[in-house]
Amino acid sequence: SPGTYISAAEQGVPLFVGLRGDGLESLKHNIATYRDTWRKAGHDGNGSVYLRVPVYAAASERAAREEPRANIEYYFERQARMVAQAAKLHAKGAAGKRTAASLAALSYADILESRVCFGTAARIIDRLREWQEVLGIDGIIIETNAGNMLSEERELNSLRIITHEVMPAFK
Repeated sequence: SPGTYISAAEQGVPLFVGLRGDGLESLKHNIATYRDTWRKAGHDGNGSVYLRVPVYAAASERAAREEPRANIEYYFERQARMVAQAAKLHAKGAAGKRTAASLAALSYADILESRVCFGTAARIIDRLREWQEVLGIDGIIIETNAGNMLSEERELNSLRIITHEVMPAFK
């Protein structure tokens, strides 16, 4: 919630954020609030923000879209169920219910557009640079198998592409 970003900034602690419930625009706004609050609180620097995001790399765009499809759709369906269940248990359930409904309504095209980083090495590099610029993040933590349904072979192939072709672009 926006209050969490303010509280973290006031306390001077780094952020570890994801794109699950929030889309890119919401996250951009919340990170800007964090950085503004950080400065107003008198902390040195600009705060630290890392983005946790599902990443899948393949040799072709088509493979990068289709190979992890069932895996990531399951992941977002599970997230929607978990958020809805948590909303039932907490007094602030209205926001959770909205987030759960938003997650449940995501199409695969929506997920690809605003919640994951899937593609060829070149596409992933472009996307990560875009997120660095738009969000002002300091780095990412990748989720290689968010739905826990990818085969070991596909996960290892994706990691090979990420480590050999994507990571060198950021050194």
